Amino acid sequence: MLTGEYRVAIDEKGRISIPIRLKNEFGATNVILTKSTDSRKCLQLLKVEDFQELAKKLIDGNKGSFSASYKLLQMRVIAPAQDLQIDKAGRIMIPQSLRNSLGIELKNEVVVTGMINRLEIWSVKDYEECIRMADDPEAIEKAASEILVD
Repeated sequence: MLTGEYRVAIDEKGRISIPIRLKNEFGATNVILTKSTDSRKCLQLLKVEDFQELAKKLIDGNKGSFSASYKLLQMRVIAPAQDLQIDKAGRIMIPQSLRNSLGIELKNEVVVTGMINRLEIWSVKDYEECIRMADDPEAIEKAASEILVD
């Protein structure tokens, strides 16, 4: 199970090193990098089979052709998706278009988080803002009551 948060640097070629614990747990070298499926300003790194499952949900027969909601998520998630390889040194290249979507620059830090079956990549600023929002007691109470209560 992928968990934890790590700060890593983007090198001059646009690569980041996946923290060794996450890399070992992730267990894949062929991956897909794309934007988050929700409004959070982060990227998600998925195993190919997990991305294919997600894409299938977003293309779901006729619904995907006629629904504005499906088309919106297709444009957000499928269109910018990039097939990548985790190299022998445990690095991935974050393409310029995806770096731009986060507003991250070369030679800066990003936050890599383990989220059960995927990794998320955040600008430090956006991650810290999201954590502040996630620490709001009212928001936590509301989320817990919606999700955790039988």
